[in-house]
Amino acid sequence: MAEAIVRVPTAEEMSQVFDLRWKVLRAPLGEPKGLEHDDLDYSEGTVHGAVFVDERLVATGRLNQTLADPTLLQVRYMATDPEYRGRGYGQQILWYMESLAQHVGAEAIILNARIDARSLYERVGYSVCGPEFELRGLRHLPMQKELV
Repeated sequence: MAEAIVRVPTAEEMSQVFDLRWKVLRAPLGEPKGLEHDDLDYSEGTVHGAVFVDERLVATGRLNQTLADPTLLQVRYMATDPEYRGRGYGQQILWYMESLAQHVGAEAIILNARIDARSLYERVGYSVCGPEFELRGLRHLPMQKELV
């Protein structure tokens, strides 16, 4: 198996990040292109993580600051190419972003997990921190992990 490299994608690679997000997160819902990114993608305090295998982007996620608390960061837009699921690449993205969060003094990370991804987050230490809710027609759970 080829070695996975986890790093911040370059500016040139961001189009690949957006394409993967759309393919995994929006296309299955019948949503048009353009809904796979937002203004926070290029904001100060936002960091993208990406896993590359043989120079191919196979997984991605985003870590950004929250408005409510500078010690609380949020993971969003987690996406793994369906051909590469079950190989630990989602965990690698999370560990990478947690490391970055600790480096800037974050105390916790929050995220909204799709119900079918709950076990991924639980395996790396995230806990449900609120009631189930619906977003884009899919059931989600708010989850959190303390970093300190």
